[in-house]
Parts: sequence; structure tokens; C-alpha cells
Amino acid sequence: MEKKTRAMQAEETKNRILEIALAMFEKQNIDEIRVTDICKKAKVSVGAFYHYYPSKNSIIEDTYIKIDQRAVVEAASISCDSETERILKFLNLSMDIMAERGYYFVANVYRFILEGDNPYVLREDRPTTQFILKAVERGIASDEFLSTIDAKSISATIMRTVRGIAFDWSVAEGCYSLKDEVYCVIKNILAAYRAT
Repeated sequence: MEKKTRAMQAEETKNRILEIALAMFEKQNIDEIRVTDICKKAKVSVGAFYHYYPSKNSIIEDTYIKIDQRAVVEAASISCDSETERILKFLNLSMDIMAERGYYFVANVYRFILEGDNPYVLREDRPTTQFILKAVERGIASDEFLSTIDAKSISATIMRTVRGIAFDWSVAEGCYSLKDEVYCVIKNILAAYRAT
């Protein structure tokens, strides 16, 4: 039997806290969940929680960042005939990942954002923003998209629209397909920017 190192045990503890907290965030308002509730279910001390996470919100932010990173990694293997197709497939993938977490998790993300503690979603260096921006730049360079509108403006419109749809989906308690709605709306927006 292999002995666990302290580093392995620490990683297991951190992951257990994360998994328990996320499971709770997928079913309850983050404001109704206490750190002690997470610790009790994870069978760890409150001190252990704060050793790994400075707050409940930091778990939300870390997960949001991981969702972005996962989408970009998975999108790297997507083959596409156009940048429109690349953007739509990427967003399909991203929305599938968000929907896996559920509307309650997305609502908790928006609570966190609205508290003003999370500038991450607006950062220009965010992996999702960069992926879309680069696709739009390639689309402009290949005359797929209008060159009269700069890539940052088009990318910002896409990002704002997706955030709005995700917010609406969480308010509507996930009663429609997030992926299908984003696909339909963004496809129409990208059509408006087509050069040909």
C-alpha cells in the first residue's frame, strides 16, 4: 500500500472542500451557505478551509477561471471552416460547461460579480475574451467580418451578450437551453458583422 505524502493529503483536502462547496453552490444561494456548513460536510476544520480559500467567493472565482481555461483547452482541437463557426463552437462548449454546473451556480457567480469583488469577468486578458478576440481578428484579416468595426468592439459585444443571456438563464432557473440560446443570438450578431 502506497503511503500518502503530506502534499497529496493537502491536495485531497483542498479538492474535497472545493467539491463540497460547489455541490452546495449548485443548489443554494451562496449567502445562505456558511463556511462552517461547507467544513462540516467536507469533514475539515474551519482553519483548513481558510488555509486553502480566503472566502466562499474565492471558490466561485477559481471555478469560473477553471471553466474559462477548460473551454479554451478543449476548443484547441476544434476544426472549423470559418471564424464564425469557431466562435459558435467555442461558445457551445463554454455554455455546456456552465450548464453542467447549473443555473444556481451561475446565479451565484452573478451575485459575486454584482458585489463588486470580481473584475475577472471584464478583464481583457481573460482566456475566453482572448479566444473570441483572436477569432474576430482572424475573421477581419480574412475578410469574413467587416473591417470598418474594430475587433475589440465586436468581441466586447459578443461577451456582453453572452453574459446577458447567462444571467437571464440563471434568473429563469435554467428553463431553456443556454447553449441553444447563445448559439442562436450570437449567430445572428455575427451575421450582422459579415463582410460578404
